[in-house]
Amino acid sequence: MYKQEIENLIHKCKYYQSRSEYRSFNSLNELPIIDRNVVRDNNDQFIINKCLQNAVVKETSGTTGAIVKVVWDASDYYASIKPIWMIRRKFGITPSDVYITDHAWITNASINPGIKIYIDNNRISLSKIYIDDGTLMSYVNIISQSSPSWMMISPSFAIVLGMYLKKCNLVLNSIKLVELSGEYVSDECHEYIEKLFYWTIVKSQYGMTECNVIGYEHDYEKNVLVTVPGNIMEIVNCKGEPCLIGETGDVLVTNYSNRNMPILRYRTGDVATLLEKSNECLKFKIESSRESDYYTYKGIKYNSSIFYCIVQQYNNHFSDYSIDQFLFIGREKESLLAKLHLKTGFELNCELRIKERLEKIFDSIIGSYPEITVEIVNTIPKMSKKKSYFVVDNVTAQE
Repeated sequence: MYKQEIENLIHKCKYYQSRSEYRSFNSLNELPIIDRNVVRDNNDQFIINKCLQNAVVKETSGTTGAIVKVVWDASDYYASIKPIWMIRRKFGITPSDVYITDHAWITNASINPGIKIYIDNNRISLSKIYIDDGTLMSYVNIISQSSPSWMMISPSFAIVLGMYLKKCNLVLNSIKLVELSGEYVSDECHEYIEKLFYWTIVKSQYGMTECNVIGYEHDYEKNVLVTVPGNIMEIVNCKGEPCLIGETGDVLVTNYSNRNMPILRYRTGDVATLLEKSNECLKFKIESSRESDYYTYKGIKYNSSIFYCIVQQYNNHFSDYSIDQFLFIGREKESLLAKLHLKTGFELNCELRIKERLEKIFDSIIGSYPEITVEIVNTIPKMSKKKSYFVVDNVTAQE
């Protein structure tokens, strides 16, 4: 359907021009699959015009080790977000409304990692690291003062903010929509966030800086997504062949709407199940996220949401030493260092008791447990990129 348009983009883009495999093709699935490392390492070659007068420049967070700059022609960028805004308007919000996002510690040209609250026109971005009750109180105050109509936040941040609101018996009445983005969200996690934000609408969306929004939650099926015009999404098996209905495979995205930086057959690192397909429109469900969202134990990969389940069970069973924030650090021989901030006070040597409880819950969930070292901390520390991290209630898993 978009063959001619994609051919034109290939002829203009330096990266594709220099590679013979792009010179002739009959269908999109004949083209090579590229991953984030290719785009990161050849960033300038993907940009057709680096001197656009009316450019919209977006940057990735840098979790892969370097920031990818995505450069749009302004007219293409605003055309690309029209479909998603047709959906959002159904919830009573407009592009000019004040809204809330979150940001992590990763250095970004537009957001200093040391800044707790960053305001850019109608966007208020809240840091999701170094979070404590004082920080959350300041967040709630600025939200109350600015009266945003919606939020586009990560599930982990939604949980910690929602838990604080519940603890303080507070409701943010101006919020008409909580849009979950940026992390894998399980059905259980989605349901839990809905309970925390019971007075408003909670929807999942699937997208990334490189491609804008790819899919949005179905009107009547929770946590099931439907593709949004502007990208071509494929779900392929381990051989690179299209998945059949009901099959699970890797997600590929072709962003044909960014004519200044086309990315073709881009492997997102996510896994999805194909539920329905009608021409270019897919109905799908994200099953798991990128490698940094996993903890491998005895050769089996567990999504980092397992840590959320463990902490939730722990708090349900034990009223003393209840957990407020958790940071799991993957170490050698599959062991874990658990840095935790408690809701209540603690006694000398309570780490051993907490360790035994966590290991028992681990065993009940996966039939075994890793060696866990528990460390009580006052605040969750800044993360290094040298190890794997799995965090509950404040920061998404990163690697």
